[in-house]
Amino acid sequence: MGLYKYYPRPSGRMGALWTLATIKGAVVLEFGSMGHMIYARRWLEQAGYSKDCLAFVTHLDEKDIALGITDRIEKALDEILEKYKAEAVFLIPSSVPEVIGTDMEAICEELSYRYEGLPVLYFPCGSFSWDYHKGIETALYELCCKLPEKALKTEELTCNIIGSSIDLHLFEADAREIERLLNGAFGIKVSCVLSTRADVKSIKKLGEAAINLVLRREGIKAGETLKKSFGTPYLYGRPYGIQGTVKWLEQIGELSGLTVNAAFIVDEIRDCSMVYDNLKHILEFFGERAAFSAGGSIDVVRGLREFAVEELGIKEGLFWCDAKEDEGEGIPYLVEKKVLEELTRVPSGILMARKEYLKEAGKNTEFLTDRGINEWNFNPYVPPYVGFRGVINLCSMWFREME
Repeated sequence: MGLYKYYPRPSGRMGALWTLATIKGAVVLEFGSMGHMIYARRWLEQAGYSKDCLAFVTHLDEKDIALGITDRIEKALDEILEKYKAEAVFLIPSSVPEVIGTDMEAICEELSYRYEGLPVLYFPCGSFSWDYHKGIETALYELCCKLPEKALKTEELTCNIIGSSIDLHLFEADAREIERLLNGAFGIKVSCVLSTRADVKSIKKLGEAAINLVLRREGIKAGETLKKSFGTPYLYGRPYGIQGTVKWLEQIGELSGLTVNAAFIVDEIRDCSMVYDNLKHILEFFGERAAFSAGGSIDVVRGLREFAVEELGIKEGLFWCDAKEDEGEGIPYLVEKKVLEELTRVPSGILMARKEYLKEAGKNTEFLTDRGINEWNFNPYVPPYVGFRGVINLCSMWFREME
């Protein structure tokens, strides 16, 4: 592991925990050392999930490691199930059992016989080789492979949102805006928001939906799995800006066979027009002085760039993503050291990134893309970044910054 000024990249285990521990009705049990869950529970509490999070760790000692003893898993699960009513158990490994090669899948199979009728599922975390992107992707994929049950499509048109995760800033507000758009434009009801507003029952019914909306690259495998298992089409992308949101709704219409409610679109654009037009007016006079820069999750950075640069015409600044496999389209992958170097040369104007990077560059620390390790999520009803209300929010933020 290299040196970091702020904090290292979260591991695959953290990505899996962020995905699984927010699901109501499920127990997450880690086969790992005492205290190993404290940091994860704190971050989940900061995200607003302290009451829903049932995350535990078995504890390990030298004897367990040396002799490959796994009795603690069964004993811990017995104790947990005496106190809590669980609809599913998600078993994850710490780095120790993954490195020594403990057969966690076989243990889950044995536990499934012991607790008949209770799904006991294993979620690999990749030991030291995975980062949190891979952990989120694998957790979403495994959930969609193992929990959904065969079902008929609902008479009422419904959809699922896949890829809402607590690592992104405004994750709840963005999901709520997408639900509002779907209802207003098509009358579509959202059945499950995987995984920030999901429970075991809604995941079992994923196959009933007519369409799946994948909000981030890590959810594509899950979308493909549901398409293969249930024939459910999916749309990958996040709606930013007026043009991006209208295009996104039109794509949903094509997939679902529904016609977009034109009156809804007209009303929404009218609501956006005041701040949108005023920002465009300021850019006519001061646009050459300011550039737009952003870094973080590729789906957020790409969407913000399309809105700010391609739609509004703000001058292009510095862009980067935080995963090697995501770089492309003029958005390179930068490690922390390289980001800090580039921030010394970042163009004047607007920067959206992690709070630590914003402080480093002397920029407005409210312009976040990712949730930081010390960011509390007290109010889930703040304005979003996506959709038409996201247009109002972002344009208002950028207008005040450039005014």
